[in-house]
Amino acid sequence: MSNLPFVWELDYNGGVQSHLVGTTHLLPQWTNVPNFEPAADRLLCEKRNMLIELDLAKADFRQIAQALCAERIGDYWDILNEEERILLGKITEVDYAKLAKMPTVMISPALIKAAGITTTSGIEEICREPARKYMIPISSLETTEEQIQYLNEMREKTSVFLRRMIDREKRETGFMHEYTRRIFRNYLSGDENNILKDSWILSERPPSHLQRNQNMVQRSLSYLANPTVVAVGLAHCLGKDSMVDFYREQGITIRRV
Repeated sequence: MSNLPFVWELDYNGGVQSHLVGTTHLLPQWTNVPNFEPAADRLLCEKRNMLIELDLAKADFRQIAQALCAERIGDYWDILNEEERILLGKITEVDYAKLAKMPTVMISPALIKAAGITTTSGIEEICREPARKYMIPISSLETTEEQIQYLNEMREKTSVFLRRMIDREKRETGFMHEYTRRIFRNYLSGDENNILKDSWILSERPPSHLQRNQNMVQRSLSYLANPTVVAVGLAHCLGKDSMVDFYREQGITIRRV
């Protein structure tokens, strides 16, 4: 059906076929990355709805931007000594004095750039194009307030992430650059087991993650009476208490394709 890396078929009420797509915000511009546009087009061409976590065009983007930029990496300097701060600057290839002023949300893009990875639009944006082409309405599964709550909870994990990153890099020079590349390789190969094993985000989910998965499944149900694509970040589709689990609890047959 599709060569998108993570797609599940949803069989609703014994016949209506929808799909769950595990997305990523960015894709690397490597020579061996497939062109996913034809697969996305095939997936969307006969659908009636597209659901995503949050349609920023319909959200209060100002509030979200404020939440994203509310903290700086320097807010966590007290967990690092001077040597470790310099090391963090080397890993991200950002002068650590400038790094201290950088919003924590920018740490991942800095690591991607430092790992020598050029990126392009991710799977969600690729799926949006055929939705626009076929005039399929796009609806949000979450509210602005729920997204901000999630961002606030993720902040509580920042010190853990920085500590682990520095400690691992001190033991294994170059670990973070290779880890960043491996994230993309595992996604592109559809390697669920290694993603579950490697992902710090999946192992450090904030308390609201389970509730968000339940809410998004519940809110999608009324749409599934018609063929629908549900496109959400891959972390919502894998591991214990994922959306896949909650769809099954609702009696929906779901299988990866």
